[in-house]
Amino acid sequence: MQTISSLFKSKLDIPVSPAQRLFLKWFCIGCLLLMVFFVVANTIRDASQDKSKAYLVAQDFVSERLIRPSTAKFPLRSQNGVLVEYLGRHRYSISGYLDAVNTFGNSQRSSYKCIIRYTGTGEWICEAVSFE
Repeated sequence: MQTISSLFKSKLDIPVSPAQRLFLKWFCIGCLLLMVFFVVANTIRDASQDKSKAYLVAQDFVSERLIRPSTAKFPLRSQNGVLVEYLGRHRYSISGYLDAVNTFGNSQRSSYKCIIRYTGTGEWICEAVSFE
């Protein structure tokens, strides 16, 4: 009866040429690099989606503080004057502007800054909103 160690030992004794070793080495390195690429690409995509979500959530928090929230018009995130920064620990700083009707019925452009945090359970918390 053969022991487990003798089974492994016999399988490792397969002759491998230097060319096969080189191929196997580069194949493993290539697979490893491919896995790293997919992890990094997925992280970048998730970060971009999180910034988009943060911008939309910030719009809600900013609108809640307006006299006439239904009149608020926000630019696209890609527009000049809009900045979404990841601060770390699921916190985002969103700076931008909006056009809304004021108490006199006139359209007015206002700049704002909003700091929000994602709780990880599907909820967002507004830490600060300021208008400039």
